[in-house]
Amino acid sequence: MKAKVERINKNKQINVFNKYLVWLLLIQSITALAYYGYVPLIPFMEVEFGLNKIQIGWMTSAVFLGSSLIAIPSGLITDKFGSQKSLFMFSLLILFVILAFYISNSFSLILVLLFLLGTGYGGITPGTNKSIMENFNQYNRGTAMGIKQMGVTLGSTVGTLVLPILANQFGWRNSLLS
Repeated sequence: MKAKVERINKNKQINVFNKYLVWLLLIQSITALAYYGYVPLIPFMEVEFGLNKIQIGWMTSAVFLGSSLIAIPSGLITDKFGSQKSLFMFSLLILFVILAFYISNSFSLILVLLFLLGTGYGGITPGTNKSIMENFNQYNRGTAMGIKQMGVTLGSTVGTLVLPILANQFGWRNSLLS
């Protein structure tokens, strides 16, 4: 029994923070900024498109519906193609949506783009979580997961603090491109 305990302790990886984890934290932060970034821009869209309170509620519903509907399929996609390809594909979808916001000219298009934004972001969590499971041992997966998940609140915070200031100065579309 003692030999087994010593062997387990020898296999523990002390330093969990590495370049790969920084990369996952960056992906999680940037995609969360995109996912939650539309919220502080709603007042700007409200004015431009003359939105009522019900339409504003639909915006959040569209994002969450996209995330909900892709949850299981994105896990299947991640299992089939691997975490790196999955993260690339869903990140590319988010990038496409952000660029498409720039040319959006109707509330209907905004709703479609928000649905697609939710779809893209819904695929990020399975990819990043599988990456943690594949690249970190059982002794520090929780720590790695916690550091990676910090990106959700980090990206959201940066978005809610910076995007309204940029939108006020340069317009809401341009703020998304920055």
